Amino acid sequence: EESSELVRCNLRVAQELLVQHSRLHSCTFQGSEEDVKDHQVISASFCSSEIYGDVRLPFDKIVCDNTHIHGDLLQITRKGASIRFAKTQLRSLPHTESESQVNLSLEDCELMDAIVFH
Repeated sequence: EESSELVRCNLRVAQELLVQHSRLHSCTFQGSEEDVKDHQVISASFCSSEIYGDVRLPFDKIVCDNTHIHGDLLQITRKGASIRFAKTQLRSLPHTESESQVNLSLEDCELMDAIVFH
């Protein structure tokens, strides 16, 4: 299994991001403006990885499988995003930038703190 460690990187994602067996420290993500204009689905998949620091995810579809999110804030920036967490450690549920709905699925997750629904 190969692994990577990224520190303070700004990652620009055209259509799909796949992160496996990696550690991300204080990284930021940007979606492609061209794909947004063309209404393309921009997705991210994190598998067996660790994410450190507060993170903003500008993706339409997000999958976290066996991933540990260490930050206090997980922010979703796309309206109507679909988010699936499986076997993932979470400190809080994702926050959204606006009053919009997201589709959230939690499967066999470990919640590190009490969850409050607003």
